[in-house]
Amino acid sequence: MESITTKAIASALGGIKSAIDIATKLSEVSDAIKQADLKLQLAELVEKLADAKIQLSKVKIELNDKDEEISDLKQLLKQNAELKFNENYGLYEAEKDGKTVRYCTKCHAEGKLIPVQETASRFECKRCDQTYRRPEYVPQTRVIRGG
Repeated sequence: MESITTKAIASALGGIKSAIDIATKLSEVSDAIKQADLKLQLAELVEKLADAKIQLSKVKIELNDKDEEISDLKQLLKQNAELKFNENYGLYEAEKDGKTVRYCTKCHAEGKLIPVQETASRFECKRCDQTYRRPEYVPQTRVIRGG
């Protein structure tokens, strides 16, 4: 027969073995939790890097837009330096390829350089529909002859 002491020792050993098993499982779970936490932190890091890449792409697009705007403004400054205002017509003019090109004053005030179309009596801007009279134009009068 087993004594109470042997039973108690066996029971204690069983309890210790159970405690060791539980501790081992907790350790494994703890390692799994640590790994899950590391994976979560790594996923957050990847997300932040992706956000940073998106922001840098937006900044790149904005810089390209600004570069284009600067280029356009430089071109406009160069063109404005070449323009002369013709008070007779009320238009801006510049020489291009040996020809005088006239530009709409209204569009020029809006930062646009739009050539006008010439007719015998006036200049017309097709963008804004502004017309400029040619002072040298003298309308022909009709002579009605009686019969």
